[in-house]
Amino acid sequence: MTTQNSRVSPSDFQEISRTKARYCRYVDTKQWSKIPSLFTTDARFEGFSFAPKPIDLDFFMKNLAERMAGCTSVHRVVMPDMVPTSPDTARVIWSMTDYNEWPNEIAFPGTDGAFGFRGYGYYEEDYVRSDDTWVISFTRLVRVRMDPILKADTRGVSNCKAAPVFIHPGLHWLDNL
Repeated sequence: MTTQNSRVSPSDFQEISRTKARYCRYVDTKQWSKIPSLFTTDARFEGFSFAPKPIDLDFFMKNLAERMAGCTSVHRVVMPDMVPTSPDTARVIWSMTDYNEWPNEIAFPGTDGAFGFRGYGYYEEDYVRSDDTWVISFTRLVRVRMDPILKADTRGVSNCKAAPVFIHPGLHWLDNL
């Protein structure tokens, strides 16, 4: 049990934040093979649209890759509230926003012509130190709002796709450091 003055050490805070940053980047850049390394082998997942009930890592990975196929996404997590639960475990709540746009119309309750959504909410997660690395053992996505993305939003501005003139992410920028 933690005490009110319990704090995650600065180095642990940085490593836990790095794990979550990698998760967001790997999802957005579709690096599916790298995502499992961020989780324990017995990790549990809740609150995802493709599986609102608890699921395991294999089911999560299979369905995440299928759901995000063709999707342009941007995930951001900020303001982590971290509390150690033991010397090698921590609980974190991340404030999150995501932008998800598909090339074809999707089903969005109460809206015709949605091609995606902007989401807002939180990730509630448990982390475990494993071989001096922090990995996620439990994650729950809690959405508090979702706004549909229409082909032309209310300002009359069409949604943009990444153009060839943009610089693409360096998928291996940090791999060998």
